[in-house]
Amino acid sequence: MRFSQGVQQLLKQPETILLEVGPGRTLSTLTKRHSQKAVEQLVLTSVRHPRQEQSDLTFLLTTVEQLREAGVPVDWDGCHGQTPHQQDILRHKGQEDDTQKDNSTLESESSKTFVAPRNDLERQLTKIWENVLGIKSISVTDNFYDLGGDSLLAVRLFAEIEKIFHKKLPLASLLMAPTVAQLVNQLRQDQAAAPWSSVVPIQPNGSKPPLFCIHGAGGNILSFRDLARYLGSEQPFYGLQSLGLDGKQTPLSTVEDMARCYLKEIRTIQPKGPYFLSGYCFGGKIALEIAQLLRLDGETVALLALLEPSPVNFSTNENQRPYQRSYSDRLKGLFQRLIHRGFQDVLKQQFLKVVSKLYQSFGISLPQSLQIIKVQEANTFASKNYVAKRYYPNPVTMFLTSERIGKSPELQKGWIELVTGNLEIQEISGKHLDDQPGSFLKDPHVELLAEKIKACIDQVMVS
Repeated sequence: MRFSQGVQQLLKQPETILLEVGPGRTLSTLTKRHSQKAVEQLVLTSVRHPRQEQSDLTFLLTTVEQLREAGVPVDWDGCHGQTPHQQDILRHKGQEDDTQKDNSTLESESSKTFVAPRNDLERQLTKIWENVLGIKSISVTDNFYDLGGDSLLAVRLFAEIEKIFHKKLPLASLLMAPTVAQLVNQLRQDQAAAPWSSVVPIQPNGSKPPLFCIHGAGGNILSFRDLARYLGSEQPFYGLQSLGLDGKQTPLSTVEDMARCYLKEIRTIQPKGPYFLSGYCFGGKIALEIAQLLRLDGETVALLALLEPSPVNFSTNENQRPYQRSYSDRLKGLFQRLIHRGFQDVLKQQFLKVVSKLYQSFGISLPQSLQIIKVQEANTFASKNYVAKRYYPNPVTMFLTSERIGKSPELQKGWIELVTGNLEIQEISGKHLDDQPGSFLKDPHVELLAEKIKACIDQVMVS
């Protein structure tokens, strides 16, 4: 995310045309923030905004035509095999004036009037945001996620907030307060008096039955924001986060304990079924246990949706020991993390684990960044030591990336064995990276995932 200086260099060359490749408007936002000359610079995007009603092809051809008009040579032969007539381009583009109007409307929505910090607290917090995001001149009304923020940057952001203000804010605060102005109000509140809850109402409105989605190994639920948004305003969506993220409670260390704890909180929102449950990665095991508890209580689980679930060990033998990964599998996992995250990042993660243990051995209160490490370790321990003991006779829908489906069937073996009801596997786009939210929960892949989940919910409700 730290390409702020690079953008500044590009803005020194007004004849340069900037093209944002991929989803989002981060480059466009940065360009507007960095210079008065930004208005003169041509900044184009290659992927339509989700609110635009154009087709992807129409939007892409419009962008290509704008590049051509700006003097950029277009290789139509390489693109279509033949050069299209101008009428063909305009037909795909639709009404060009309407398209430009749509673009200007979206730009005005994403670049609202700049609001400078109005007090010392906002100034301090804005400076922290600028340092973490690598962006200058952030408005106090700018949305953290629209500026390119994600769950990893959120951890850094809240660590800096704790260092400067000596306050531990829940990471989930960003879901309800994603701007500087809103987060300042959170800082002014007495966090010590605020009750902790694992259930977070990411999108509580709507007429459909609520969908409860359980965290992955990281414990936080920030990565569910886009999924909740694409599921729509009629679908209530609640995320379940790990105990212990607040630094006051001890993280739970077994899947069974987590399931009992989370079910108790779910019932404060929805006392009776039918229930719609979902779990991301490690959270799939917790969702399964919750579904089993509900079934034993005579309740109906209408949907159990597993989002890229981690492999599960299944055995009806009470003395069955948990599955132990081989050294070759562990080395392979480490190698993949090094590729995806880089040596420095992986080394830092291991260093933080050592520091966390030192803090705990001396009985010193953990800062939030290390508390998150403690939660991750508890979740990893719970996942490794979990053995599913009972068959699950109800339907299960598993959403797997193409990459995951193409891997060894051993990854799905335990799930196939324990689910005696209909096990449906739906393919989704994107990837699943270790130790961080997969791209399938981000644009543009998350929109497809949301559509598939909506279809499953609608089908269940009809039947």
